[in-house]
Amino acid sequence: MDEQRQSQNLRIITGIEFGQQGHFEYLRRTSYCSQKSQ
Repeated sequence: MDEQRQSQNLRIITGIEFGQQGHFEYLRRTSYCSQKSQ
């Protein structure tokens, strides 16, 4: 559950720093991590 909380915080941080563009960056990072874990 800690991992889920961490990703949530990351989304908030990227949202604040980069705005909407940061959200796309976040999605790209998470999708990359998902592919990497598989």
